[in-house]
Amino acid sequence: LRFSLSLDGKIVAKQEINSFDIEKSIFMEKPVDVAIVVHDENDENVLSVEMPDFMLYVADGTIGGILDKYGEAESLTIEGSVKELDYISELEGLKYLSVLNSGIDDLRSLEKLKNLKILVVSGCDEIRDVSPIGELPKLESLVFRHCNSLEDIGPLSKLVNLRYIIMSGNINVEDISPLAELPNLEYVNISGSPKVKNISLLEDNENLQVDQN
Repeated sequence: LRFSLSLDGKIVAKQEINSFDIEKSIFMEKPVDVAIVVHDENDENVLSVEMPDFMLYVADGTIGGILDKYGEAESLTIEGSVKELDYISELEGLKYLSVLNSGIDDLRSLEKLKNLKILVVSGCDEIRDVSPIGELPKLESLVFRHCNSLEDIGPLSKLVNLRYIIMSGNINVEDISPLAELPNLEYVNISGSPKVKNISLLEDNENLQVDQN
């Protein structure tokens, strides 16, 4: 199976899938070969990565009993009317987490996800504090977009292994200088963030691709 993950965090099947409906909850009971491709509006790949062989997608408040049964999942997508993430702190094996269009305002439960490599947060307008994300030592890719209460991204400067970050559509983010401190960063997208300053700090890095469109 091969999926495409657009910049808004939506999962789209890139090959024909007959065994389940991608628009509904997905439960893969057996290991499968999964790859995630992050692409931009021009369908150009930003990131391609092989995913863990146990993937779980849940939507609109169906999570409680699901995690009891699928507690070994390494990949989790949560979408809809979820307002807290306390239950995922026990999923310490997670390598991919996507939280889409929810009322979540507290990310502290993410601090225990020390194996997380890819994090997607999109359309979560209540989030103000991203300091828990700074405690994820293995994080390599971060998509954090259309979270309109977010202002301070300072804690992200601790993500020394981060390679890709998409911070598009965050209308209240101004200071992106913390991103200039990331030694392994290869790609930054800050499109749709009109208040952003300090762009020159990123553009001066010849090894860093900066996308403002």
